[in-house]
Amino acid sequence: MHALIFHAARQVAYKELLDGIRHYAGYVTMGMFALTVIAFISMSLAGGAAEVRLVAALFWMILFFAATLQGERLFAEEAAAGTLLFLRIYVPAQAVLFGKMAAHFVTLLVLTVIVLPLILILMDAPFVLDAMLGAVLFLGLWGMAAADTLLAAVAAN
Repeated sequence: MHALIFHAARQVAYKELLDGIRHYAGYVTMGMFALTVIAFISMSLAGGAAEVRLVAALFWMILFFAATLQGERLFAEEAAAGTLLFLRIYVPAQAVLFGKMAAHFVTLLVLTVIVLPLILILMDAPFVLDAMLGAVLFLGLWGMAAADTLLAAVAAN
């Protein structure tokens, strides 16, 4: 049973990522939001260095709001296209939830790879690459993906 759910979740995640690539408006919106906020914050600093805690808080706020922009579309597009009923009938509910969550997590990872260097360069923030940063990023992004997916599922009924 668990292998069936895992396989179905992989298929849902794959489908979700392909749909995101085909209809990339959500990704563009998320990226433009992040880039715009980073540019505004960088300009407001006027070339000065920001405090490390402030940069970290701004980084997570940018990711949170950009993720929320993309997260609302997770189930809304399926409901509008009429394919949500298909998913309910043919795919276990856990597989749909975990598949969409995994796809959203991959999207957030890509956004982080783009946003983190920009924040570090434009805000002149110190950076230490270690295992703790990787763990915090992984767990924080996974939690964000889980929360966004659950909220999108509740919003779409």
